[in-house]
Amino acid sequence: MIAPPVLTAGAQATLTAFQDAGVTVVTSASRSWRWGGAAWRCLEYASSSGRQGCALSVADATGRLLALGDADPAVQDELAAEYGTVLRADVLIAPPGGVVDQVLLEAARPAAVAGPTARGSTPGTAPLGYAVERTGVDGDLAFIGGAAGLQAAR
Repeated sequence: MIAPPVLTAGAQATLTAFQDAGVTVVTSASRSWRWGGAAWRCLEYASSSGRQGCALSVADATGRLLALGDADPAVQDELAAEYGTVLRADVLIAPPGGVVDQVLLEAARPAAVAGPTARGSTPGTAPLGYAVERTGVDGDLAFIGGAAGLQAAR
């Protein structure tokens, strides 16, 4: 579990219960860590409402994944400006609805874009030059790492 560095008393109690149950917890203040043989990195951002967020980069010898969380297009522009080539990924997981900023796509250069969507919802427009695989339409998505990076499991 990734937790923000400052929590309310209730959130801290919940986090402690997870830890007591054996869940590994890192704070986003850690910014980077190793777990399960992979390098994990929290790429912090502030939304237009001022809420702190974190895009997550995960990489190992078999590939690299970038999960944008709920980063809207304006935040994605900021991520691209601040992190540049650190955003490189084989697979980019779009925010719910699948809207991905073109500037971020140029920085990340993913081979595939995956979008979480609710079954039956109307997904956003696919980014230029990309087909988006969507959980609400295509079902569960799986990717396998290898010499060529992460690729969709068929």
